[in-house]
Amino acid sequence: MPIPSIISTIRSNHKILDLALVTLLTIQALTWRLPLIGIPLISDPAIRALVSLEILEGSIPYRDIFNNKPPFILYSGALFSSLLNDPSLGYWFMEITFVMVAAIMIFVMIRKTNGSLESFAFTSLFILFSNVSIYYYFTPGFIEYPAATFTILAYFLTLYGHSRFSHFLAGILVALTLMSHQISLIACAPIWLWLIFHRRWQDLTHHLLGLLIFVGAILTWLYLNDTLHDFIYQVFIFSLFYIKANPSELKEFRLPTLFYLLVPIPFIIMSIPEIIRKNKDSVLILLWLIFASAALLLTGLRLYAHYFVILAPPITLALVYAWSATDASSTLKKSRLRFVLSAVFISLLAVVTAYSSKEYFKRIHSNNLTTIFTTHEYSELIKTIKNFPFANEKREVLYLGFANPAAEALLTNTTTPKPYVYFGDFYNIPHPQQDAMKKRWIKGIKSKTPTLVVENKLLFHRTPEELLNWINESYKTIYESNQFRILAIRKKYS
Repeated sequence: MPIPSIISTIRSNHKILDLALVTLLTIQALTWRLPLIGIPLISDPAIRALVSLEILEGSIPYRDIFNNKPPFILYSGALFSSLLNDPSLGYWFMEITFVMVAAIMIFVMIRKTNGSLESFAFTSLFILFSNVSIYYYFTPGFIEYPAATFTILAYFLTLYGHSRFSHFLAGILVALTLMSHQISLIACAPIWLWLIFHRRWQDLTHHLLGLLIFVGAILTWLYLNDTLHDFIYQVFIFSLFYIKANPSELKEFRLPTLFYLLVPIPFIIMSIPEIIRKNKDSVLILLWLIFASAALLLTGLRLYAHYFVILAPPITLALVYAWSATDASSTLKKSRLRFVLSAVFISLLAVVTAYSSKEYFKRIHSNNLTTIFTTHEYSELIKTIKNFPFANEKREVLYLGFANPAAEALLTNTTTPKPYVYFGDFYNIPHPQQDAMKKRWIKGIKSKTPTLVVENKLLFHRTPEELLNWINESYKTIYESNQFRILAIRKKYS
């Protein structure tokens, strides 16, 4: 059969074409993230991965380990880390799963009102937008990805669900969004406004029922494990002080992220009247975009790349509505508007894509470990800790003066004494329980008596004097360089 005939047959059979395009989308999403396999976890994902490993050892977050993130990512990370027997692989596999599911659902939502090829093109754009975090951090494990996926599913069921169970399930998905990323709950608020405006009281009732039952079950479990108060304080109350302590700032390295935000907005804004006139359901998507933008503002407008992930779904869908609304076949005026907007949008998108691709391929061709091992001295430190003859399997090490000691713990296959995994924010940011948590942190360290203490001399001065005195009495220096020092407990290694 000639190739044109095969193509014609596939196009006439929409199910085959859609399945082929969905397969291509999953391959596309996978291709973007293949270079992340085996990359050591850094930044916030390293903290979450270390907490996940502690969960596998029987610890309960918030009660046993200080952490200011909701539980879903911690427990799902523990599950995937256990299945793959490696936290880096576990968090990579978990994140690519959410990225693929999100892309498939975006395709399905666009396909409701558009052709297969248009849906494929815009979903490819969504994958580009949602991958913005890897251009800067080059590490998996950000909480925005599961939150964005759950939000997409909730909106899909709200728009296209026709049964009570659909709206009940949508409520559970909103609860999962909250339990993945606190601030993403704001992006779900338009669902409630939408149901109220259309007086869909039964649908709203079942939605809220699913939300309350799921949240109630989580809170009950936390209460039974004596950690409800710690959870509320660390995840919600402390987060307010965290945002307050990190005011808005616009630095040069964040400008590319801002550019990502600005690329589609003019195209969408200029098309809003036509969007609303042509498709009433588009109002819900536009509200989603507005509330997701508000959530971004509430984070302090620091414009970290991973924050943009919560905006990627509504921006993509709003772009689809804008494109459909400025249909070239309607009027000459609209045709010209479509041409101008398209030219501006495609030009800006080309610039963004070029920047993204440059960063992406730069990461691929660089040594994967250069994102972590910035100096020979640091590499020697990691090697010394890994090769140290620990007397037990726990391999507990206290890291002091490090920007993120969880990364060092994962690199050296060591643990940190609970309730300490990453105490920097709780220690440095003023909040009502700051002194109490410092005392609990010091008490936990003394009771565990970690085998090693590793100091980064550049930031070591922040360590409390009480802890310093105890370390000097209980430990002796076994390794020292210009920047780092390793001390071993005297009783075992005298």
